Amino acid sequence: MTSSCGSVSIDMLGRTRTGKGLTLFFTHANGFCKEIWETTISSFLSSRSERYVSEMWVWDAVNQGDSALLNRGNLNSLCHWHDPTRDILNFLLHHIPSKPSLSVPTHLSRVTAAESALRKSQGFSNRKIVMVGHSFGGAVSALAACNCPVLFDSLFLVDPVIVKPGSPRSYDLMRGALSRRDRWKNREEATFQLLSTPFFQRWDPEVVKSYVDFGMYNTEDGQVTLKTPSLQEAILFVDTFTGCNEAWVRLFRGELDERIEVRWVVPGFGEIELGMPGATQERVSLRKNASNVLIDGAGHLIAQERPKKLAKELSLFLERKYGSAQANL
Repeated sequence: MTSSCGSVSIDMLGRTRTGKGLTLFFTHANGFCKEIWETTISSFLSSRSERYVSEMWVWDAVNQGDSALLNRGNLNSLCHWHDPTRDILNFLLHHIPSKPSLSVPTHLSRVTAAESALRKSQGFSNRKIVMVGHSFGGAVSALAACNCPVLFDSLFLVDPVIVKPGSPRSYDLMRGALSRRDRWKNREEATFQLLSTPFFQRWDPEVVKSYVDFGMYNTEDGQVTLKTPSLQEAILFVDTFTGCNEAWVRLFRGELDERIEVRWVVPGFGEIELGMPGATQERVSLRKNASNVLIDGAGHLIAQERPKKLAKELSLFLERKYGSAQANL
């Protein structure tokens, strides 16, 4: 799919069923790639709730993962969180096929103008969209749902970067993105070096493998480097307090249709919070038709540190919300 900023890489996993099953749409945290979800998805597919799902789509933001490779040489130094929000909506309004399928072409063409207009006014007739968004991906998923709520049925938000205005600002993540190592002799050296740091030691080993296998590529000089350029990761961190503050305000004002259920997934007790102390509790209480669950042993990077527990919670949420309704479809 082509966005205003370049091409976007999105993978689809088709299921072996027809009907109006759920469509899950996964969005990643800043600095990562769509394949970071593989361990969560693999674990979910062995759960009871997988039978309710017809399709799963996993997305790379325009300047991250495979999308960054597609747009290499064309990315600029400006990227507002409105850009990925718009890309998600453009995909759902203009590109995703009208109904689930077992396979799709490599390059999706646009649906008709009449179909796009119908989706914008009435939503989908053969889909129920469930957004599964982590961190940055959770925030832009929420913004997309505020902008065009008719497209969405529920949000499963994994510690989304949705922060109250006035919270202390820090540019440590931006500086960290610009200064960290991003090139190795080979994937074996990369794995060894990453696992020597406390940051990656907390990760599930399968997620580390996915990060090394799919988050890196071979350079012309025979080395490996990250697909997501450190500058592009830093640029998104710079804009964090614009996008995440807007998401908080819009949820606080009730701009997200109350029909759309939100399931918040938050880190364990004693972990660092996004924002001031107590911010997590305030965040999950922003609106009605919402619930939350805490993942013991996980910090902000829940999808990396406890992917199988996260998959279980996703399964439980879908079973509770859609089980009886979807069982006969």
